[in-house]
This record gives sequence, structure tokens and C-alpha cells, in this order.
Amino acid sequence: MVLEMANLLEVKDLKKYFPVRSGPLGFGRKWVKAVDRVSFTIAPGETLGLVGESGCGKTTVGRSILRLTEPTGGRVFFRDTEITALTGKKMRLFRPKMQIVFQDPYSSLNPRMVVLDLVGEGLQGVSPQKKKDLVVEVLERVGLSPEILYHYPHEFSGGQRQRIAIARAIILQPELLVCDEAVSALDVSIQAQIINLLVKLRQEMKMAYLFISHDLAVVKHISHRVAVMYLGQIMEIAPTKTLFANPLHPYTKALLAAVPVPDPDYKRERLLLAGEAQGGTDMDEGCRFAPRCPYAEERCHREEPPLVTAGKDHQVKCFLVNSE
Repeated sequence: MVLEMANLLEVKDLKKYFPVRSGPLGFGRKWVKAVDRVSFTIAPGETLGLVGESGCGKTTVGRSILRLTEPTGGRVFFRDTEITALTGKKMRLFRPKMQIVFQDPYSSLNPRMVVLDLVGEGLQGVSPQKKKDLVVEVLERVGLSPEILYHYPHEFSGGQRQRIAIARAIILQPELLVCDEAVSALDVSIQAQIINLLVKLRQEMKMAYLFISHDLAVVKHISHRVAVMYLGQIMEIAPTKTLFANPLHPYTKALLAAVPVPDPDYKRERLLLAGEAQGGTDMDEGCRFAPRCPYAEERCHREEPPLVTAGKDHQVKCFLVNSE
């Protein structure tokens, strides 16, 4: 199916449910809705930040888009092609255009392979010399010396390993790069270096990013738009400046209130949440956030709010927000 659109990626009602046995003998079956009807778009060259607490489904969204995890339902369009309908060789043709950088650089690189083979593994049909030349070129692009070609992953620091992982992802010149908590396992000083590198690569290579993170400060620096997830659903999505200046969903407000500010005299509203996120199989009624929301009404526990438009490119899933 072909869509008329200017977006690089369009995700429509994406679902990923995991089965859980239930009942006294384990014969029943329920479903954990890790991703439940998630929709968004990413334009060419744009970075969409996807934020939320651990366990909210962010990583599952990224993996389902790339079909590293097969989605339960929904549709994903890359350019004008529905990639969720592709199989076998047809899907493999799209994989070089969509790459991923994983969270942990210590486990995402094969310890038995040298850098030349790690970074050049995706190159097919090129001569050994051409492969070496391309690997050297991409290593220099991510700030690494060609002298490391025959070194193993254990010989590098975490920041260097993540640069190698980024080099492996961009050597195929993808149009979309999924960064799954790509800096969370690194020291803060190294995080800044990797973020600046990703910004530079995006500008040079005209790539789009789906930047998955729980760190709002990092997302603010790199993203054009931000989507806030809670228990498998998007609660709010807006341009970065709009979201940080005027958050509308109570959950977004709580997340922003928890971000440290390096100013002891700065005063802001504190929104404290009760309890913890309670994911599970019984989430079919009401708003997912209602059990923790300080503003929840009786209606919120009975009905699921729609995702309404609250301004230019600003959508919120909350009954307290009036749609335009």
C-alpha cells in the first residue's frame, strides 16, 4: 500500500502484546500490552525523542519498528512502503536504510571480532581493500584512529566502544537511526561527546533519529520533537521547545519537575506522584496514568482519554486538556 506523505517514517497504531499464562494451573492466557496503539511520524533529517520511565515500552517501540521484534498489530511505513507487510528478501532490502545503536556497548559488540570486521560486517559484495577503506573512512568520521582496525572490543573504553557501534550503524548510510538509550551506560562527560557526535552526523549525513531515552536533559539537547510514553501509550507529543515550556499532561509535568536544575534559587512547581507505574494485564479501562495522577477524576478511571490536539503539532492524551 502506498501513502502520500512527506514523512520518512510513519507509525500507525503500533501494538506489541506479550502472552502471560494465568489461572491456578497456568492454562489461561492474558496479554501484557507493552506497546498499545502508538502512532507518530518522523520527517527526513528530524530527531524524535521518545522518553518515559523504564519499562514503559520505549525500547519495544524501536525494536518493533525495525522488526527485530515482530509487532502484534499496527502498520509501519518507511517512505511510501508498508514495511510491516514485507517478508524475506523484500524486508532485507530495507534493513540497510534503518539501523540501530544499542544501549550497552559492552554487550552489543562481538568480543571475538576485530574492529575491521565489526564495523564492516554489513558491507556485501565489496573487495577486502574497499571494505578496509570504507571502515577507515567511517572510523575517522566518528573520531577514531585507523590504528584500531585490528583491535578487539575489550581493549576500548565505553565511549570508544559506542563510537565503534555508531560507526557500524552508519557505514551503510542509513536514513533512519534508532538510538536505544545510546548514552545511558556512559559517564556524563562521555555522554556529551557522543551526543555532539550524533548531532554532527545527523547534519552531515541528513539522517533522521528515533532517540530513545529516560534522560530529559539529553533529549532536550538533541530532539526536534518529543513523545512522552507511559505504560505502552504516548501521553503527549510536541515540539521540544513547546513541551519543555508548556507541558500539558500531568505525567510530563512530573517528569520535568524531577529534572535537576543547577540553580539553588530557582523555584518551580513540584508535582509528586504516588506509587509506581503498575504495568500488567488489566489495563483495558480508563487512563493508564489515572492511578498515580493527582488530578484524576472518576471518569479517568472508567474511560480512556483520546489523543487530542492542543496546539500546533501538540497532542495530549488527557481529559483535562481542551482540544482545539
